Amino acid sequence: MVDPRCAALDPIFWLHHANIDRLWNRWLALDNGSANPDETAWLDQSFTFRDETGAAVTLTGAQIVDSAEQLHYVYDDQPPAQDMAVSMNGTFPTPREPAEPPEMVAATEQTVDLVGDARSIQLTVPPSTVSLLASDDVRTGARALYLNVEDIEAEQNPGVVYVVFLNMASDDPGADRARHHVGNVTLFGIEQMNDPDAAHPGVPGLRHTFDVTRVVGELNESRPVGPERHHRDLRTHHADAATRPGGSHGRRRGNGCRRTRADRPRQPLRVLRDHW
Repeated sequence: MVDPRCAALDPIFWLHHANIDRLWNRWLALDNGSANPDETAWLDQSFTFRDETGAAVTLTGAQIVDSAEQLHYVYDDQPPAQDMAVSMNGTFPTPREPAEPPEMVAATEQTVDLVGDARSIQLTVPPSTVSLLASDDVRTGARALYLNVEDIEAEQNPGVVYVVFLNMASDDPGADRARHHVGNVTLFGIEQMNDPDAAHPGVPGLRHTFDVTRVVGELNESRPVGPERHHRDLRTHHADAATRPGGSHGRRRGNGCRRTRADRPRQPLRVLRDHW
């Protein structure tokens, strides 16, 4: 399941993405401006599939973007668009409209190799933004804060899940992990994304964005924010959730890191940028 080239052979993965197709089709039926992507670069891109006989079939994004019309997908629980819009009314909270363009609050550029013992890197918060992080807008959720972990690179997927915490002391075994938990970083597809010889245009690396508004707001209630107070702690768990002490591998730029030994050759993991 961890390799995009053959993940569809996994029945659980196949069912998961079949359900995503179903949900996407229902979203399109809402008739509220929902639409398929229209970027020319993606629509003109070619993808190779296998038909029922195993023969290779090459199609562009434009030929498969509409699964209902072009691929003839039919769902027995698909309601009419009008009924669906009524049934889903009020189901989701109204998204926050940004009052102003996003602003980078702080960033770190230090490269860290995720090999050996745990380490922590401070993310310095400038005094000019301390009041922003400690404001009522953050506590109430009126203003959103996001943590970007960018340019993650690795020659192969290490087969672990990186668990990201905010301001959790690495030497405190009694720390409330749930309160400091930001999210998880998975590396699905990282080999293909960083392959310069791949058929599709690549990017510098994976990127994960976490909404840390709630975490920062709750932490500020018990410990007011101050300059040079925030740090990222990156720890790993095996895919089977069995965590063992031991060595670690990889490279991380900008975060505190802790990980366990993966059951495979040690390959470098690099994260080149980390910012708010």
